[in-house]
Amino acid sequence: MLATYADMRQRALDELRIAASLAREMTNTGIERRLAEAIERLESNRFYLVVLGHFKRGKTTLINALLGEKLLPTAVVPLTSIITMIRYGPENRVTVFFNNEEDREISVDELTLYITELENPNNVKNVEYVEIALPSSCLADGVVLVDTPGVGSLYRHNTEVAYNFLPSADAAIFVLTVDPPLSEAEGEYLKEIREYVPKIFFTLNKVDYLDDKDREKAIAFSQEAIEVSLGKKGIKLYPLSAKLALEARLTRNLEAFERSGLPQLERDLSEFLTAGRGKIALTTAVRRGKQATSELKGLLELERKAVEMPVKELQDKIAAFEEQLTRIIKEKEDALYILQGEMGRVIKTVEEDLKVFKASQIPLLREKISAFAKDKRDLSAKALAKGIETFVVETLTDAFDAWRIQEEAKIAALFEQILQGFAIQVNEVIGRIRELSAGLFDIKLDGFMEVESLTADSSFYYKFGKERPIFAVSPSSLS
Repeated sequence: MLATYADMRQRALDELRIAASLAREMTNTGIERRLAEAIERLESNRFYLVVLGHFKRGKTTLINALLGEKLLPTAVVPLTSIITMIRYGPENRVTVFFNNEEDREISVDELTLYITELENPNNVKNVEYVEIALPSSCLADGVVLVDTPGVGSLYRHNTEVAYNFLPSADAAIFVLTVDPPLSEAEGEYLKEIREYVPKIFFTLNKVDYLDDKDREKAIAFSQEAIEVSLGKKGIKLYPLSAKLALEARLTRNLEAFERSGLPQLERDLSEFLTAGRGKIALTTAVRRGKQATSELKGLLELERKAVEMPVKELQDKIAAFEEQLTRIIKEKEDALYILQGEMGRVIKTVEEDLKVFKASQIPLLREKISAFAKDKRDLSAKALAKGIETFVVETLTDAFDAWRIQEEAKIAALFEQILQGFAIQVNEVIGRIRELSAGLFDIKLDGFMEVESLTADSSFYYKFGKERPIFAVSPSSLS
């Protein structure tokens, strides 16, 4: 007879409690805390549905559309910087949890002060996460919607926060957009998500920006790109407009809501959360338990060897390890210093190439402007000036586009050469640490470093005209 879900859940809880008890006996508070969280999530039937994707893909707008209200702040710049969890509660309540284990209840209007990059740059307020209680039917039975910072923006810590939360996810909504389509970087992020998240719903947002013909092309391209990235056929993609869905919900426009594409995603999410989440929750809990018990086993083995080893021999090995580690850390710092210098050389190369390009274009541009002005001499002075301005922009754009194709290839090759050398150095350091630990303590450590090329969306950008004044400039963006 097949075991029921309740039986399997109870068995998983029993095993997790045994592992937690062992971690407590070993006074390993980190592993004990992780196991306690896994136990609590399984007991309370809490299920994390996490919204993931690169920055500016409309993740926060999609969450607002699912909830049917403008709860979380949105903007035209990368905004969300803190993990925000939305769970069911009888009344609206917002609580900020800090890394020092303190918490503070705030109003919904104060959310931006803690979860946005503008009001909390680089998380200077030391926020761990924000929890919002909301009386919403889509959060029934323990479902927690999680908004994550977008990866890939200039704010590196946002990317780290999003990646670090992956092991806590039970299922995910991965948000893409039609403009730009799936990039190489998003494909790599998707592979990372797959390693941790057993169930992923793929959405293609902002389809309302395209006409029917282009929309079909974008859907087909995105689906194929996802399948290539994952090495898996038959991926279901949900084309939608989160903005249209939210507006339709707020105005109670049922026809517009159907056109938004969100209802199909909601129906499939509801079916999954009703019928499929139990298996996922058990799988996730078991995986976390196996990871924790594997770590505990390694620590116990290390303790056993340390106890069996004569004190003098153990002290000598620890001293030898610390001495070698000091040298290795110095080598790592030297490698980073060299890398910084090499990247400075890349920047100087670009600057010098730009000077050569500029010098070659000035005389050509003067000739072309003279010819253009002569050809348009019948125009008024105002119209001629406007025409010359447009002509200069178009001419320089064409010239720069042709130049940058060659320059990008040159810089990509130079960058990869530098990174290859750095990767070799780092791999040597990792190898020495592995050899050192294996030789002294008989411990196996794994590590790797991969070299990545510059991708198609790592390109030069440029603009013509005057800079517009902007307010509240982040110092880190001025470069």
